[in-house]
Parts: sequence; C-alpha cells; structure tokens
Amino acid sequence: MKRVSIKVSIINFLNQITPKRKIILFDSYPNISDNSYALYEYIINNRSDLCAEYRMVWAKKGVLDIQDLKLDTATKMVEKKSLKGIFYFLRAEYVVSTHGYFRGVRSGNGQLQVNLWHGCGYKDMPPEDRGYRGDLTIVTSEMYRDIFAEIFCLDKADVYVTGYPRNDRLFTSKPILGKLNIIKGQFAKVILWMPTFRKTKDEYSKIDGKEESMTPFNLNDEQLEALNRILTVKNYIMIVKAHPMDAARLDDLKGFNRIRGFTSDDLQHFGVQLYELLADSDVLLSDYSSVIVDYLLLDKPISMILSDMEEYKESRGFLFEPLEEYLPGPIIGSLEDLLFYFEHLDEINGQWAEKRKEITSIMHKYCDKYSAQRVAEVIWGRDE
Repeated sequence: MKRVSIKVSIINFLNQITPKRKIILFDSYPNISDNSYALYEYIINNRSDLCAEYRMVWAKKGVLDIQDLKLDTATKMVEKKSLKGIFYFLRAEYVVSTHGYFRGVRSGNGQLQVNLWHGCGYKDMPPEDRGYRGDLTIVTSEMYRDIFAEIFCLDKADVYVTGYPRNDRLFTSKPILGKLNIIKGQFAKVILWMPTFRKTKDEYSKIDGKEESMTPFNLNDEQLEALNRILTVKNYIMIVKAHPMDAARLDDLKGFNRIRGFTSDDLQHFGVQLYELLADSDVLLSDYSSVIVDYLLLDKPISMILSDMEEYKESRGFLFEPLEEYLPGPIIGSLEDLLFYFEHLDEINGQWAEKRKEITSIMHKYCDKYSAQRVAEVIWGRDE
C-alpha cells in the first residue's frame, strides 16, 4: 500500500504541473465498453466539432483482439498503466472513465475527470470505491443524485441527472442474437441470467454474500438438467452472461442445450455489446446488479435471485432499506422457485407490471435514447 501511495503522490504532483492538450482520454472496464464506449461512439457519429478539435485516445488493459476494430481509425490506443498511458493521462484535457482512471489521483489544472460510473444499482459501495471519482458525475435519477453526492462527498451541483449513455442501446439496437448463433424466432422466450460476482479477485479480495449462493455456476449437474428440462418444455433458451470475475466458470454449463454461456470477451469477439444483448432478450434474471435498474427501461419481466440476501446485507450492504420495496419483480431463493417462475412466467409478470413502472419512475428521469447526447452537452455544450 505504501508503494501505491507514493505512485499516486507522484502522478498527482505531475498532473498539477503538466500542461494540458486537446485530448479526450477514454477508459472502461471491461476494455472499450460500457458508458465510456457509448459516449465515444456518440461523439464519433454525431459531434464532428469535437472530433475536429480533440484527439481521441483509448486506454486499454492487456491484450485486445477484435475490439480494436470498433474504434475510429483516427483514435489512438495506449496501454493504461504504461508510460504512454500515464503520459496521455497527464496531458488530457478530459478523462472519461467508468471506474476512475487512477484511483485517488486528482484532476490537474485545466483537466476535467468525468465519472460516468458503471451503474446506479442496489449495492452499497465499499470504502475502496469511495475515493476520488472525478469532477463531474452522471446518474439516472434525482434519487441517485442524492446518493452519489453523499457517497463520493460531492457537491450536488457536480452530479448530473442525464441517464447512462449505454442505455441508449436499449432503444436503438437491432436484433443481434444471430451473431451468437441463436435464432430468436425458434424460441418462445430468450432469458438472460446475469449473476453478479461474490468473490472479488483484485487487490481488495473479499467475499460479498455467500460464495455458494444460487448462481448457474453453483448448480450441480442434476439441478442444471432440471433447469434445462423446464426450458425445453417451455421452449425457452437461457443465456448466462458471466461477470468478468466469474468468466472461467462457464465450462460448468457445457452439455446443456438450452443453456448458453458467454463472457465479456466472447461478446466482444462476436461484435456484440452487452446492452444490445439486453435489448434483444425477453426476460432478465439477476440479483444485486445495476443491470436490473437499466433493464427497467425495457418494461420486460425481471426477477431477482437472492438466496443470500441477509449475508449480502451484512458483508456489502444495500443503498436502500428495506431492499424489497425497491425490487421490480419476485425474489427467487431456490431452484424450485426458479422452476415455478418459468412455469408461470407470464402470469407472474402481469402481477408485477404496475410495481415495475413505479420503480422505473423513481430510478429513471429519462426513458429515451438521448442520454449520450445529454452527457456530451453537459461536458462540452451543444454543437453549434
């Protein structure tokens, strides 16, 4: 930790004395995705004034494959923590990130760090995520504006209710399941299961909730077979999108013809953005993920698989209490509950339709395809 503090101190000092240039530096986790990529894409396609005035630079981490093809040819790519990555950070007039470019590094003179963040959701934020997160932060509603201002110790005037750029894809995406070799018309419903991680595998390694909680990866072969059977009977297909920290566990799902597993790297390989996949699905299963809040914009069935709610509350905590009042669908606590849900999905969805709309109204100010435009106008003003 001491070495990290020294590095942060050095970069902080250099950032204060280094002159800034007409550079917009983008960063996201996973690489080239999420809100940062959605805003970048909007700029490339709609803001010729910014493209003419600024150099676009993307910071990546590790080896990239086909992702490189998603960038405009004039955009430069650098390794995030390399000397070049640090150089462009110190030089950039704007730094746009989903997780913070360098944790704890303050903006230099003439620099604006934009915290697009990666979700307005249910989980409380651990201490390591409450550090400096930029000069300008965006959220999806007035309720989250209050929450983020308190969590990040920000002035409310620096937290803007614009909606998330990534959510524009929910309104503009074309059918993409064919890219994943799934023909949607062959199935009555396409169900997307997105479990969040329980065990963190970075420098702050810890377990949130129970590691053996109910996720696709913790079901045994007999349970997976029962799940596969009901999916077959109902003519459903289930896509499991693994969190990056659980990607290696997808091998456990092979051999079940109604269950398909994909990682973030898989989606990138097939040229599919996660929010295009959300838009092309019919039902969402998740737990404490912010994707639930985003999926509300589609007004489609949502169910929460919460087999470790008490343990999660103790270890990580929630932004809302009681949590149940802010959920837009039924709680599923066991495989038996899940099988029953699939058997009666349409009926259960009808019972939750009004509640879902109520939750949407407090978690989203905007339900449209113009969030990226609003963010760009907050940062750079309108294109005259």
